Amino acid sequence: MLVAEHNLPVTVRDGDRLRVVAAGLSVFRIGGDGKLEFIRKYDIDVGDESMFWMGLVEL
Repeated sequence: MLVAEHNLPVTVRDGDRLRVVAAGLSVFRIGGDGKLEFIRKYDIDVGDESMFWMGLVEL
């Protein structure tokens, strides 16, 4: 598993319009061949701040 953190919302071009992609965590599975497979993105509302650090714990 690989979890990538996006610390700030960003505005991106989507065809002929602009849209905001929220800050969040993107989760990928690492396959047997080493390639990443996107699983899902968890949006996180950071308001006017940035996400500085995110920890994960296995229970």
